[in-house]
Amino acid sequence: MSKLLDEVIALRKSKAIGYEEYLKRIGELAKRVEVGGVSEAPPGLNSKGKLAIYNMLQRILSHSPSDNSSLGNVAESSSDYVASVDSVIELTLRIDERVRQVRPHSWKGVQAKEAIVYDAVFQLLGNDDKAEQIFAVLLAQEEY
Repeated sequence: MSKLLDEVIALRKSKAIGYEEYLKRIGELAKRVEVGGVSEAPPGLNSKGKLAIYNMLQRILSHSPSDNSSLGNVAESSSDYVASVDSVIELTLRIDERVRQVRPHSWKGVQAKEAIVYDAVFQLLGNDDKAEQIFAVLLAQEEY
């Protein structure tokens, strides 16, 4: 994003674009930053929550050679297993959908209600460490 901003500023300084075009481009960049990069996300990840889950799954699964059986397609890279992008997107969407189905109203901060959401995540991931990390992401996202 900063590269794009630097390019726009350089164009303006060299007078390659007019002031009006400069303001337009800066406005477009600001909108992209405001939505948290969702416009540049893989297809289907059209919200900050989905993108946050996806990013965490990418981090978790790229460092986890253990049980990735819930992911379907897994490709071997070096000595670690890395989930394919498509399978991570699919898992992200499954988590998002399942959480939206099971979450009780005002679930955050209520242990019994949080347990319902946590259990849904655990059922999809089958691993406490991974489920806890995704659950932390869900707690931090306003849309859930």
